[in-house]
Amino acid sequence: MTSSMKKFSRKTILFVLLVTLVGVGLLELQIPISATHTTKLLAAQTEVTEEDLNDNVKLTAFIDGLMNGHLDTYSIPGAVISIVKDGKVLLAKGYGHSNLEEGRGVDPEKNLFRIASTTKLFTWTAVMQLVEQGKIDLDKDVSTYLKTVQIPKSYSEPITMRHLMTHTAGFEEGGVGYQITTDAKKLPISISETLNKHMLARVQAPGEMMSYSNFGAALAGLIVEEVSGMAYNDYIQKNIFDPLDMKYATVQEPIPASLEPYSVLGYARENGQFATKPPTYEGGFRPAGSGAASAQDMAHFMIAHLQDGRFGEKNIFKPETAQLMHSLAFQFHKDMPA
Repeated sequence: MTSSMKKFSRKTILFVLLVTLVGVGLLELQIPISATHTTKLLAAQTEVTEEDLNDNVKLTAFIDGLMNGHLDTYSIPGAVISIVKDGKVLLAKGYGHSNLEEGRGVDPEKNLFRIASTTKLFTWTAVMQLVEQGKIDLDKDVSTYLKTVQIPKSYSEPITMRHLMTHTAGFEEGGVGYQITTDAKKLPISISETLNKHMLARVQAPGEMMSYSNFGAALAGLIVEEVSGMAYNDYIQKNIFDPLDMKYATVQEPIPASLEPYSVLGYARENGQFATKPPTYEGGFRPAGSGAASAQDMAHFMIAHLQDGRFGEKNIFKPETAQLMHSLAFQFHKDMPA
């Protein structure tokens, strides 16, 4: 390997980092980036070699510069990061505050950040566990597994679990006005009740086009419930969080009382100041986005997938199941990336 191949720029290394912001999305911020801020970030950019990744002092200094620069430039109240390599956590560190009013810093081990659609990875992992057990066939009509929801028979081709997992089932996408709520009194909501109430139309034959689908992910979560005989929340806890020693992770809404003290507050930027905002809930669509977890716990999940299902002495599924899950599953055209 040449020295140039060993070097990673700041931009490149971002692709291997888990970074979660406290209640603010960069796309939602409308903050002008001053020349001073831009210059500061550019001046701080350096190169880090592959060997440097194993040097905790150099790696920490590199990440500190990157994270502090972004928090300053984009006015982010707090963030957390974890980096894993070769089955180990190289770095887990919090930046800024989890609670500005109380001046509490970010704890990478215990502070729960909402992970939104990354929750889908828990759902897909659960599905693959049931595939391994012979309880789900990736290419069988999902209506076979559904007991409480009926999918419209708009096309002769059936929707399969493979279609749901690759976002190629052909559903229209909805959600505005009903998918997300800030009213905890509306919880809990059953997945089946929600999907029946907001059944989406099928607008494409399955397998033809990829179109991101929260509805499809929620439907997969319902199948996990109905095939396993366990509530979605309970299944994820018992079969993913427990074996991976993820003590500060949940897909339950609201966050359980035992974990609530560790939940970070969400903020929006208003009139140049941070304003606390209530958390959002996915309700019956929770298999698509209800998760909250600490960076350290997400590192455990990453390690398990990078090691074909193994974390420590435990396995969440067999290596061949992990390899199948990670393999190419849909390609619109042979000359385009999957």
